[in-house]
Amino acid sequence: RYMKTKILIPGGAGHIGSRLVLTLKNYPEYQVKVIDTKLGSDVKDGIKGKYDVLIFLAANLAMGEEGYQDNLEIIEAVKKYMDKYPETYIIYTSSAAIYPEAKYRLKETDKAASPTPYGLAKYAGEVMVRQYKNHTILRLSNVYGAEGDGIVDLFLKGSIMIHDNGQH
Repeated sequence: RYMKTKILIPGGAGHIGSRLVLTLKNYPEYQVKVIDTKLGSDVKDGIKGKYDVLIFLAANLAMGEEGYQDNLEIIEAVKKYMDKYPETYIIYTSSAAIYPEAKYRLKETDKAASPTPYGLAKYAGEVMVRQYKNHTILRLSNVYGAEGDGIVDLFLKGSIMIHDNGQH
């Protein structure tokens, strides 16, 4: 009998997390727990237990001050856990929103300078995660899928149209 890898996924009921959880359930060596407001649990209430891996997907996508504050509180809750268990491997999903509006193809080495509260909060999460030895940061951009409602999803569903060169 072997030890299962314990994985915690804050935000695991969202667009990305729900698909990740379905995939991980195919592997008996993983024991997965999800914390998500959609399931009646909130990472801001604290993380109980010890995990081998924390996949940080939780975020409030609202662009205003309320979303910004909520995201900082989510980051603080994860930081409290990581301070207690720094050996946990953390995978943090950041966003291309940390960059200013690009007029060119972005590179990972470009300077973060978000004009939005959401982007600023995501970058704050990156700064927090970097202080721990065992981490990976993923900067996602234009995530889309079957039930998504992002700009790419709307385009693929025919809900928006791009005219001429798209510079509208």
